[in-house]
Amino acid sequence: MNKISEILSDLIAIRTDDKTKPNTEFVEYICRILSEHHVLYKRISNPNDIQENIVAGIGVQELKNINTGLVLSAHMDTVPANSKDWDGNPFQARLINNNIYGRGSVDMKYFIAVILSMIDELKKSGIPIFLLFSCDEETDVNGIQTLMSFLEIRNIKPKYALVGEPTRFNLCIANKGYAGYTTIIKGVSAHSGNPELGVNAAYIASKIVTLVEELNAQYVSTGTTLNVGVIQGGEGRNLVPSEVFVDWEIRYNSNNIKQELLDKIKALQKQLSNEYKNSHIYLKEKEYLPPFEKKTDSRLVQIAQNILKTEAFSLPYATEAGFFQKNEIETLICGAGDERLAHSSSERIHTDDLIKYRNFMIDFVHKIRQDLLG
Repeated sequence: MNKISEILSDLIAIRTDDKTKPNTEFVEYICRILSEHHVLYKRISNPNDIQENIVAGIGVQELKNINTGLVLSAHMDTVPANSKDWDGNPFQARLINNNIYGRGSVDMKYFIAVILSMIDELKKSGIPIFLLFSCDEETDVNGIQTLMSFLEIRNIKPKYALVGEPTRFNLCIANKGYAGYTTIIKGVSAHSGNPELGVNAAYIASKIVTLVEELNAQYVSTGTTLNVGVIQGGEGRNLVPSEVFVDWEIRYNSNNIKQELLDKIKALQKQLSNEYKNSHIYLKEKEYLPPFEKKTDSRLVQIAQNILKTEAFSLPYATEAGFFQKNEIETLICGAGDERLAHSSSERIHTDDLIKYRNFMIDFVHKIRQDLLG
């Protein structure tokens, strides 16, 4: 087994699928390798003080006041895995027909493994390279925002960023934005035998859910989608429910469309508040990833395309790329592995792709060096 596969197997074995538990073991594994290669790094706590993010600087004397360079970005967390759906332990790497199976093998511990395997090569480039490893991309998306704030506070302004999400070596030049919401409906509890004495929060919730469904049907042709994922509430079938939570989302290409949809939801909430006296309806934004917008004249895409000779496309799901673009960092998403296997019970990556991607990264960093140094 080669070095990349060994590191990836170790990373798969360290679970990072529960945001309520510290990711200390995973962070310390990465930091140990960084220390062995004398790489400057900093562990940065997430706002919840439970998990940590990592920022590392290769080819820099200190993590501040740098006006160039390349970011290599990955998330350390994974989605959960139901062992019943897998042929083996999803948190133990299994090598079958030169494929490494396991949760996170594609999304996206493979990228971290590749980067950690080639630190010496990255150091030889002679350019500032920043490793940003975030802790909660699959849930709250606070980690990448914490890391972006760190760069801003420290006056670190890289020119380019590569996000290593799996793309089958194709070049992703755009992805949808994502906004997750919770609508909280507070009614008034009463015995179901006298429902007129209460205010039924479930009835209010049902009208909001119906509007989300209708809006999805209206806007799906524009590339914007809405979805209700979770509905919770009520105390029992013989009680008028006093509180219901509706978790829903918007995936969008345009901030204008996102605002248009929010205005429609808020208008209904106001109407329902007037219709159902003594009810209270609150809307909370829970997660947010800005859209990654297509740029036709991207120098970064040209560099990668000259190496890989592959196609450019757009992803239907959100990534952290929009945060880099929002901070005027030219960004590309390009990775090994099949993105369609992410989150599945057959998640895997071929060992040949790990080697191929490492070779691509060596060429890519070399070309970036030439571009930055002229």
